[in-house]
Amino acid sequence: MDIFPFVLAVLLPFMGLALLLFRTIARNLSRGGIGLLGSILLFWAGLVALPFCIFAALVPTLNYLFRTFPFLQAAAWDVGLAIALSVGLLLTYVVAAIVGAIATWKFMSLRKLQIETAT
Repeated sequence: MDIFPFVLAVLLPFMGLALLLFRTIARNLSRGGIGLLGSILLFWAGLVALPFCIFAALVPTLNYLFRTFPFLQAAAWDVGLAIALSVGLLLTYVVAAIVGAIATWKFMSLRKLQIETAT
């Protein structure tokens, strides 16, 4: 069983939702609706919560596929799927740490630019 598609099934929605979250928070930060510390904390909290939400959405869907199609009911498929989802979740947190560090730097540079243009 190739785990690459299942890892992508976890990583791609995470990256899309993280980008959406970043853009929303950056827009609110540039408009002055949220402070720097609040934006950083909100983004990191979102990065921690997103993988669990994606995992909670994928597991019932994959369980439905497993129950619906009897030819998938093999122990190797079930164990391989669990390993693939675990690797995807692990990689999601590695990517989240990198994305969070870059986003924190971007938020701080955006706030610095906002302060410089105001003075």
